[in-house]
Amino acid sequence: MTMSVDSHPVAGEGVRGAIDPGSLEDLLRHAVRRAADCASLDITVTEGTVVLSGVALRREDRSRAGFACWCDPTVRAVYNNLTISPGLA
Repeated sequence: MTMSVDSHPVAGEGVRGAIDPGSLEDLLRHAVRRAADCASLDITVTEGTVVLSGVALRREDRSRAGFACWCDPTVRAVYNNLTISPGLA
């Protein structure tokens, strides 16, 4: 079962002060690349909302990529728009 939107309350609002979206995108990109194999990956972060797009090699990589985005407490929602590479799913 896959979900397109995951959301949970942020523990300890203000745990980290103002965050540079570029550095958060870098952190998430590193986390996703460690957790999942993706043929292509694009990550956009806007006010705590993460949007993943690109191509995951397998279904489990798509799921792992979405879960990896929760590594930062400022993430409020994850929209996992990764598709599965044809023929490898």
